[in-house]
Amino acid sequence: TLTPKTVSISETTKYDALPDTPAVSSGETLFFASSDAGDTRIMELYPLSERSAFAAHEASEAVPRYIEGEATDIASTATGHCLCVLAPTDPTLVYVFRWAVSGGEKIQAAWMKWEMGGDVVAIEWIEQKLFLLVRRVSAAGVHSTTLETLELGSLLEDGDLPFQIHLDRREELTGSYASATDLTTFTFSYTPSDPALVTQPDSAGEGMYQLQIKGQSGTAVTVRGDWSDETVWAGELFASRYVFSRPYLRERAVPQGVQSQLSLPSSLVALILELRDTYQLDVVVEGPINTDSYRAIRGPEINEAALGTFVAADGMHRCGVMADPRREAVVLENNSPWPFRVVGAEWEMRVTSRGKRAPV
Repeated sequence: TLTPKTVSISETTKYDALPDTPAVSSGETLFFASSDAGDTRIMELYPLSERSAFAAHEASEAVPRYIEGEATDIASTATGHCLCVLAPTDPTLVYVFRWAVSGGEKIQAAWMKWEMGGDVVAIEWIEQKLFLLVRRVSAAGVHSTTLETLELGSLLEDGDLPFQIHLDRREELTGSYASATDLTTFTFSYTPSDPALVTQPDSAGEGMYQLQIKGQSGTAVTVRGDWSDETVWAGELFASRYVFSRPYLRERAVPQGVQSQLSLPSSLVALILELRDTYQLDVVVEGPINTDSYRAIRGPEINEAALGTFVAADGMHRCGVMADPRREAVVLENNSPWPFRVVGAEWEMRVTSRGKRAPV
């Protein structure tokens, strides 16, 4: 019989947590939010090797005060290594923490944020799909609340395509052709802010085309020509951005009695990327005065086939940047329906070294 006399509870750990934000589990790990001077830090509670004791560390330590405001909701996959956080300062953002595990050890981790274009009311993971309740206001002032899903996985594909088309709020549409104007009209289920249409015509074999939009009126979008017999993927374009952290150099081994000091790289000369299945990619150098953009991978133009006549980039690719790491950031960008995958990156840089003899 369980009674207060036969059972006792002893405290093993103690950490501060936001009382109105429930903790969530992922495998053997428990994630919870705590306050950081009005912002949020995410803590990770995990069992030690002996399993009878627990410890915690800050999962958001590498990005202090990245989550602005105190978190209101947390959701995590059981096995997909992904944690999502909502905060009130900007309700259109979903803060995302992803990590990779090998041999039971976490080998990589990264924070990012998704801009949803509307206020995210609630989030919940069901298996490998994230369900989001999003409240939006159209340009015409129409309010709507929709239940949207987002699936995470490696190498996702659309049908028999070797990749997944990158469009937000994506749906499949069939158009209506008017021979008098030679225009095909596609009607969205919502009013898109930056619409894009992608199709795979039967006559083009494996070709994939982004159609040139001629006009938009509310939910209706028109393109030139007869596309009424084709299935079209329709959605909104969104920008993917990856910002490289500032590169540092480790001190080299030097002869005994000599102190060597290496400054930060005086300039970043080139970025060498290892790419897989990349159809379009820009390398951007952002500074306090100017922003320079370099088209690393050109990508298909409007009405140019993304498959067949255009071949995806694979292997090593070098892009000159000429950036000052003290004042400028190097960013990877893609604002197209076509995918990109970066599996590695290296820098070419100029370095200034100085040395002096240690006092005797």
